[in-house]
Amino acid sequence: MRKQQYIITILGLVLCLGLGIEAHAEIKPHLIQKSQEGGQAAQQISAIKPVVANYDIYVGGLHLVMGEITFYQSKGHYLAHVKAQTQGFWYRIFPWNAEVKSEGHIVASRFLPVSYSDYNLWNKKPKTVSMSFDNKGMISTTFVPEDHDKNQEPVSPEQRRGSLDPASALLQMLANLTVTKSCAQTVPVFDGKRRFDLIGSDNGSDELDDSELGVYKGDVRLCDVTFTMIAGDWKEKDSIKGRFWQHSDGEKGREPFHIWLAAPAPGLPEMPVRLESTSFWGLVVIHLTGWRPAHLDELKP
Repeated sequence: MRKQQYIITILGLVLCLGLGIEAHAEIKPHLIQKSQEGGQAAQQISAIKPVVANYDIYVGGLHLVMGEITFYQSKGHYLAHVKAQTQGFWYRIFPWNAEVKSEGHIVASRFLPVSYSDYNLWNKKPKTVSMSFDNKGMISTTFVPEDHDKNQEPVSPEQRRGSLDPASALLQMLANLTVTKSCAQTVPVFDGKRRFDLIGSDNGSDELDDSELGVYKGDVRLCDVTFTMIAGDWKEKDSIKGRFWQHSDGEKGREPFHIWLAAPAPGLPEMPVRLESTSFWGLVVIHLTGWRPAHLDELKP
C-alpha cells in the first residue's frame, strides 16, 4: 500500500487548525515590513481560542484515516499540530501514524513560519522531514533517514524562497479569506521536496443537510483549491509516489479540491467542514466529525 504519502498531502488541506503552545519569540522588524507589503492581507486578524477539530477521511468509499487537529495562537506566535492514523480495521492491516507541526509568527494577518516537521511511521519505518526558515525567506531541509530518491526534479534555493510549509499555507489562505471575504488567492508552498502553488477561487454558496456525513449542517461557502506544480515533479510519469499529482485518468496535473467552509459554532472562524476531490484511487471525501475547546494540558510541548 503506497497511499500514505498521498494521505499526508491530503491532510495538509485540513491543517486550518492545529495543536498549539505559547512561545515568547520576539517578532523582528523585517517581518512587520513584509506584512505591510501585503496590502489588504496586512489587516489584523482576530485571535482564535484553542480548538480541537476531528476529521474523517474516506478514499474510494473506504474510511481510511482519522485525524485530530487544533490551532492555538498567542502573543504573535502560532503552532499548528495534527495527529493522524489509519483507523480501526485498516490500522490493524496497514498501521500508519503521522504527526505534523508548524510554528512561527503572526504579523497582522501574515503567517511567517520558523520551523516545520512532518513525521510518519509506516511499516515500522519512521521518517521525518524538518524545515527551518531564516529571516530572508530561505528554507533549509533535513531528512531522517537521509533522502536518496533521485526520481524527482530538484528545487533550487531561489524557487523555495518565500514559500510557506503546507500547514502555514492553509492557515494563510484562511487568514486571507477572513480579511478579503474571498477565496481568490495564490499561496506558494514547499513541502521539503516539491514547490507548488495553492490557487483558490470562489465557487458560490450551498447548504449541507442531514443527508451528508459530518457534524455541520447549514449554509456554507464553496471554494476550489488547485495545485500547480512549480518544481520537484516526479521524473517518471507513472511513478506511484506521484499519483497525487495526476488526474484520476492518469493525466498530469491533479484535479482541484472542492471545499465547503463554515463556522461550526458562534465564536469560531470559517473552517473546512467538508472537502472532496477525485483521485487515482477514487473519490476523496473529508468530513468534520467534531470539535471542542482545547484543554490547557493539551497545549503543552
